[in-house]
Amino acid sequence: LAAVALGDVMRRATAHGLELTRHALRDTSGRVLVEVDQIARVHRGVFAFKPSNGFTLKLSQARGAAWMPGLWWRFGRQLGVGGVIPGAQAKYMAEVLEHLIAQRGA
Repeated sequence: LAAVALGDVMRRATAHGLELTRHALRDTSGRVLVEVDQIARVHRGVFAFKPSNGFTLKLSQARGAAWMPGLWWRFGRQLGVGGVIPGAQAKYMAEVLEHLIAQRGA
């Protein structure tokens, strides 16, 4: 029963997608995961603690814990993005976020 329940939660969660704007990373239901101004670093290396096919964001302030199975998780100052997201799309999103952070610092 637990496996069926978790499978249904993941099925409903992966019906959503992620959207990146100049100001925020949010899901398609409109829930804001993080404002771009609150991102300190992007971790996407081989040895980074991150979801498969994804990346982790180090936030400047701790936020409440939240989780959407297969898409993202947030705990304290860490936000992991990935899982069922295609690797090429996650890589591109991480590169755009790095660019936005670099522009902010300049």
